[in-house]
Amino acid sequence: MNTPFARVLRAAEHNQLAIREGASLVRKVIEKTNAPAGFTIHELYNLALKQRPSPDFAPPTPEPKLPVPKGTKQKTEVPAPPHPEHPVRSMAFMKRHILPFLECSQEIQKVRTERTAAPIAPKKGKQAQTDTPLATQTVWVWKHIPPSMRPRPTVPEPPKPVYGADVGVGEDLSHLSKRRERNRRRKIRADVHAMKVAEGIAKQRARSLAGAALRAQQAEQAARKAGKEASVTSEP
Repeated sequence: MNTPFARVLRAAEHNQLAIREGASLVRKVIEKTNAPAGFTIHELYNLALKQRPSPDFAPPTPEPKLPVPKGTKQKTEVPAPPHPEHPVRSMAFMKRHILPFLECSQEIQKVRTERTAAPIAPKKGKQAQTDTPLATQTVWVWKHIPPSMRPRPTVPEPPKPVYGADVGVGEDLSHLSKRRERNRRRKIRADVHAMKVAEGIAKQRARSLAGAALRAQQAEQAARKAGKEASVTSEP
């Protein structure tokens, strides 16, 4: 199919493939190149273009031109990227898609730094003998974040259990009418009260059983002690 929707869908799918493959190439450049000072976007772009993409990556096939009905103004064609056969097809594509992809995965970060400017050609005569300090300029560079320095994802704490959740405490009642919501809340309060009463009765019964067991144990120990004392006094 060559409908406009199908063309847009194919372009979106190829963009996703190009972003993943381009991110892999840029990642390879950053990890294998010793650059403590980081990379400018132009340096990354030129180095990434030298990398060969994987065999699985295929450049997009040119879309045939759709016929333009008579009487309609023909749209201006968008210029093709400078490297359509490469995942890093253009500087803009890397800047808008590939680098943000790596930044979101916390593999790189953009920092501001000072760099020495390119030296100016020396002048002739006496001025050439004087040492001119090299000027510096502020630039934005991309630096690699080692895995050990990447922030670990925080594990959310499990939600605290809500007392009465089994009878409806905390449930969403916004879909009910005002009358049904009032009735539902009244029933929930009654059920919670019944739960507390039942729990109080169960705790009181457990304390009574524990007290009775303790008293029986104490009576048994007292009987044993009395029996031993009686046997000692009965001996001649």
